[in-house]
Formats: sequence, C-alpha cells, structure tokens
Amino acid sequence: TEPRRRVDVVPVSLWDPSPDVLEDRDVRGRSVWVAGSVQRRFWADAGDTRSRLEVIAHEVRITPDNANAEGEAPIPV
Repeated sequence: TEPRRRVDVVPVSLWDPSPDVLEDRDVRGRSVWVAGSVQRRFWADAGDTRSRLEVIAHEVRITPDNANAEGEAPIPV
C-alpha cells in the first residue's frame, strides 16, 4: 500500500499579483510553487488572542493545465 499524503492548508498572501494569477485562480490538481517568507500574525478576538500562520509570497509559479506527468516547467506569475 502507498503511504497517505498529508495535506496542510497554509494561506498565501500575494500583493500586486500579475494578471496571469488573477485569471487562473482554479489550481486544484495542479502544482503550485511559492517562494516567500513564513509569518505568524496575532490579533485579539473577544478577549482571546488568536494567531494564523501564512506565507507572504514573493514569487508564485503555477504548472500549466496541459503539463505532463514528467513535469513541464511552471509558468512564472
């Protein structure tokens, strides 16, 4: 049997994205490469302190829809 893949969801913030990113938001099933810094944000909510871990992206690359299994080069966005 194959080992189960663990999937963690981490929010990514990208300021001033290119038009390619804006028109191609459905990336389900495609590889997305993100370079940036990890940041933890804190805030108060109803007397409780909350936090969230997120990636502040400096560069995002999305594999094209028609990329084969061997992996074509991602499109820089």
